[in-house]
Amino acid sequence: MPENSTGHSLPVYRDKWIILLGVPVITAFAYFLTYDDTKFGGWFVYEVLSDALKIFLVWQLVRWCIIRLDTILPWRQDFIKRFIAQVLGTSLAGILSLSVLVYLDYAFFRPYQIQHYWDFDVVIALIFLL
Repeated sequence: MPENSTGHSLPVYRDKWIILLGVPVITAFAYFLTYDDTKFGGWFVYEVLSDALKIFLVWQLVRWCIIRLDTILPWRQDFIKRFIAQVLGTSLAGILSLSVLVYLDYAFFRPYQIQHYWDFDVVIALIFLL
């Protein structure tokens, strides 16, 4: 088990089953909240799969941020500082990465304009990130 700078061993992250369950659940819930005209077909499949991929990638980035914080600012060292750093850092990293992925998706693949991203989708994303 790797050790961090304080000499304590890092925890083992047993979260693969949470990711495997969480990504489809969040994808389904976010799809239900963000798409108002659902028609089953090719675009439905694309939207669900691309949203699931974006959620997975953002989840992995946020997970990496948390693991990195475990090495540089453990919970036992300063709980309040760590809590603030984790909430702000993961929220910012999550929203920025999701925004880049969404804008790339709409710029290169989706045949329609992006709507309500900053006033609706970001709020939903922040709820899931927190």
